[in-house]
Formats: sequence, C-alpha cells, structure tokens
Amino acid sequence: MHLSTIVVSEYEVRQRVTDLGLANFIVQPFNIDEAIMTAQVFSVMHAARTVDDERDAVKDDAKLLGQCVVGGITHFATDDAPCARRLSAARKQGLIAGLPHPISLHEPFFEGWFSTDNQGDFFKGS
Repeated sequence: MHLSTIVVSEYEVRQRVTDLGLANFIVQPFNIDEAIMTAQVFSVMHAARTVDDERDAVKDDAKLLGQCVVGGITHFATDDAPCARRLSAARKQGLIAGLPHPISLHEPFFEGWFSTDNQGDFFKGS
C-alpha cells in the first residue's frame, strides 16, 4: 500500500506516523510531476463538489489523486465519503485518464474492487 507524504504531514498533527509500521508502506513523495497533475485533477474535482464540500478538502484530495495518476496507483481508499463521491463523479466524466477507483471505508468490502472493470460476481459459488 502506498502512503503519501501529504498524508504523513496530516497524520503527524495528531499521532506519530511511526506508529503505523512504515515498513508496510511504499512512501510516495510529492514531486513536480504530481504537482502539475494536481492542477488538472483539482479543476475536475472542484467542479464535482457540492455546496457542503469545502474547497480546502477538495484541494488536499486533488494532491493525493494527482499522485495516484502519475504513479499509476489504481485504487484510492478513503474514510472521506464526499471525497469518494467526488472521485466517482470525476471518473464518470472521463476527463482525466488514470484516476483511481475510489474505495470508501464506509462501504462493506467488495471483491469486485480488485477485478477487471471493478465488477463482482452476481452469484457466489456458481
């Protein structure tokens, strides 16, 4: 699993990031390529926000998603349901190739997240 240095800076405000067991993650630095892609992602994500979505939250999400696009990261797990909703809306628009599939931690696990075209089996065990 990838861990963005952007997330590290947010996490460290309340808890030491070293508590996470960093050996289990691939740490992703935020570089110029991601910064350039972030500008494109922000414009799409900003357009997909609702009146309840804060601009700063969208801006921070765009940084992480810019990293995903540049790094070829295919899935994005988040506890932020509005972020998952905005990401789904942005993917449906198809304006940016390579946006990751959102995984909301508020939803039950779905094996289809990790299969071709994010499709699951209709019937289990058949």
